[in-house]
Amino acid sequence: MKRLSGFMAVCLLLWGCAPSQPSGEIMSAFRTFLQNVRAGDMVKVSATAPFLVSLPASQKEATLTYFRWLADKDPASLHLFVSHGAGSSWLLHVSAPGEKSAIVVTFLRNVDGRWVMGPAVKAIQHIDIVPAR
Repeated sequence: MKRLSGFMAVCLLLWGCAPSQPSGEIMSAFRTFLQNVRAGDMVKVSATAPFLVSLPASQKEATLTYFRWLADKDPASLHLFVSHGAGSSWLLHVSAPGEKSAIVVTFLRNVDGRWVMGPAVKAIQHIDIVPAR
């Protein structure tokens, strides 16, 4: 019986230490990305968002303009939520307080094991519906 309880204790310890969801890592990677956008470090920005390299100049600038706008916000005020996407991808939902629009950014692990943004960044706009009287 002592062996069984010891085995159960080890199993519970290992289960408790296992990473359940990489939400903290993804949020940290995104906050670091915003710091790099604010600093203008395009090498680090491109390392986290490799899809930017292949975008036409106008789309790249429009995307960076939005990320600069987010980077100018207080990082603690941003609403970040991570959910599981398809396969091995994860979705980061980002919104700023008081804004009716948000974005969803796909994150994947690259070959080096780092979290990088996938090529899909989707804008979500919330529309308030007010019933007629």
